[in-house]
Amino acid sequence: MITPSFNYGQFLQAALNSASVPGCAVEHIVMDAESTDGTPELLAASAQSVIWRSEPDSGQSDALNKALKLSSGDVIGWLNADDFYLPAALPLVMKHFEEDPALDVLYGDTVLVDAEGRILRLLKAYRAPGKVIEWRGPVFLSTATFYRRKVLGVDPFDVRMKMLMDWDIFLTLVKNDALKFKYLPIPLAAFRMHELQVTHNRSGYRSPEHSLLRQKHRIDERLVPLTRRLGVALHRANKLARGAWLPELLVAHRLQGRSLLNSAGRVDATTAKDLMKTVRQASLQRLLSTVQGGRTT
Repeated sequence: MITPSFNYGQFLQAALNSASVPGCAVEHIVMDAESTDGTPELLAASAQSVIWRSEPDSGQSDALNKALKLSSGDVIGWLNADDFYLPAALPLVMKHFEEDPALDVLYGDTVLVDAEGRILRLLKAYRAPGKVIEWRGPVFLSTATFYRRKVLGVDPFDVRMKMLMDWDIFLTLVKNDALKFKYLPIPLAAFRMHELQVTHNRSGYRSPEHSLLRQKHRIDERLVPLTRRLGVALHRANKLARGAWLPELLVAHRLQGRSLLNSAGRVDATTAKDLMKTVRQASLQRLLSTVQGGRTT
């Protein structure tokens, strides 16, 4: 697990806790950019086994590259300092990579939570997003994505990217037809939405960094007004066709406002269990609806 960090000490303990799972061989590396909020002291006193450095860097991409160089694992997870994994995620991820040596990239769904860890909504992904990532943007989040180390190479994160390094790496990987992707239709991680985060403050699709991204991946700037609309439409159609809306609606209806974290900064077992139960019920309802619709036809 590689974690870039800068003045996110108020969130970091939950990330450390979630990456420390009994029975899982996890090497967690935190690259801190000389935080002044007590982060180095927290890391030094941490009960979890964590490798960490606190030194200057040129941004999140630089920190990720530095952490990757310090790592030795065959499978890489990028966990932001303000995010956290759900309890069953890491054992499940390890199982899939161990059982399939050809697997290169594994991703799942993400729960969006607020600064205190209260559930806002479920963000469902889907298989084979294709052109949607190029036209609209990521359909799965970095915190719920895991990579075979060899596909990342050396310094995979472009240090020119301050906000869009996730979109950049996803575009690079999905365009490689030789790579094997796998989608797990269950929530693997929680992504916090709060005012301090970089991604929360992204500015439209016309920023200089968006232009840099399109130049790098040879996306015609002139077609963006059209391709953006096409990407959004295709994304919605994919979610509808693959039954993604129902679990999102059920989670919002039943669990919105429930905290995924307890006072100790650990995932609340009851809420996590209810979350998984709700997702399974939605999947079962869709399956029954499909079968009944087929019989009617």
